[in-house]
Amino acid sequence: IGPVKKAAERVQRLGTGSSAVTLPSDNTNSKRLKIGIIGYGRFGRFIGKKISKDHDVCCLDLIDKSKEALEDGIEFYPKYDASEFVKNLDV
Repeated sequence: IGPVKKAAERVQRLGTGSSAVTLPSDNTNSKRLKIGIIGYGRFGRFIGKKISKDHDVCCLDLIDKSKEALEDGIEFYPKYDASEFVKNLDV
């Protein structure tokens, strides 16, 4: 009960703006990571837009999503180029 209660309290604070939860990428001095997203559907695109503000993002999808990725400032890789996609990724 103790750890669960503490976690629930932290989650509740997230909605109030007084969050004690931070991420390493919240630090403006932190290194920009190269992050790869597999699947650029609704969720992939959503998360890609969010993290591309602080990191370099690329995506891979079975369907040609190059237009959407270009609009979002994200580098697109087609499915046949998966080996190139994973090169130099941090995450």
